[in-house]
Amino acid sequence: MSAVAGTAVQTWAQAIAEAERKFTEIAVPDGNLVTFQREAMFAMQRIGADATMQKCEYNSVRNSLINVAAVGLTLNPAMRLAYLVPRNDRDKGMLCCLDISYIGLVKIATDSGGVRAVSATIVRKNDPFVFRGAFEKPDHAYDPFATAEQRGPIIGVYSTALLPNGTTQIDAIGMEEIAKIRTMSKAKSGPWFDWEEEMIKKSVLKRASKLWPRTERLSQAEQILNEHQGNEKTIDGSAEVIQMPQSKSRPVTIDASTGEIIEPKSAPAAPSASSSSESSSGAAVGGAAADAVPQPMKPSQANIIRAKLKNAALTEVDLEAAFQGKSLEPKAGKELFAFGEFAALVEWISKNAKG
Repeated sequence: MSAVAGTAVQTWAQAIAEAERKFTEIAVPDGNLVTFQREAMFAMQRIGADATMQKCEYNSVRNSLINVAAVGLTLNPAMRLAYLVPRNDRDKGMLCCLDISYIGLVKIATDSGGVRAVSATIVRKNDPFVFRGAFEKPDHAYDPFATAEQRGPIIGVYSTALLPNGTTQIDAIGMEEIAKIRTMSKAKSGPWFDWEEEMIKKSVLKRASKLWPRTERLSQAEQILNEHQGNEKTIDGSAEVIQMPQSKSRPVTIDASTGEIIEPKSAPAAPSASSSSESSSGAAVGGAAADAVPQPMKPSQANIIRAKLKNAALTEVDLEAAFQGKSLEPKAGKELFAFGEFAALVEWISKNAKG
């Protein structure tokens, strides 16, 4: 290896190493959704295999690793959640940026308990399509085996998000608006040329996510995506529309104008018998709620709650005393906290913190 090449490797490797302290400060309170050692390894592999990435500005490499901790998404390429990509800034030169796939956006939203399922669907000119508003699924019929020529040119895209109470939230973007989004990319080649349909889907999901129940991680992800909007030169992998597993969750109140969960103003009380009715997870939108067994909280959610309890100088015993008959882990005589109770627990910890 030449002296110049050795210096270059040392520079970006040092930038990765320098991110460790701040990375850990962010990741530990969130329950170590990602760990520095693993993400640094993935970053070294990514940058080491790409000559363009090796030219990226020092601080941008460091900051991109810190952003990994902020959003809690691994750089593991097999997971297809987030990627380090080079983007050319006319003032700063080549920058290393964290790009979040729409699969990553969906994971953040579903981990919070605010969204149960998300998909994005392309609409073509010959497809029978009737849009029925923001809270009712559109009538859309098409042959998935037909060629693009048979279905006609793309005329738009819509997203479907299933909220915890069974409400379906729809967002749609026509090609005129997609064209405006596309013009923000200054690249003469790249994802809008090589993966147009995937970028169209990502565009609608990125916009739709602004109306999903808010969390700090989701807001951080959107900020990161917006930061380098004008310099897109890479694709975040060959992503495909995903449908997260259907689940049954405790009913919540949804603000009809924003689609956000309306949190109670008072400290949450232990669940009572009168609140045991669960929303239906059937396909019908706006149907009557039916009794159902709630989906248990995800392990990743439980780990976040444990980390927040520790930072607030609280214990699981305190939590179980406030929420009688509930627990973060299987215990005799207790039920597991449900998927949809995550936000209420976070609020309770915030209001009762001792530290």
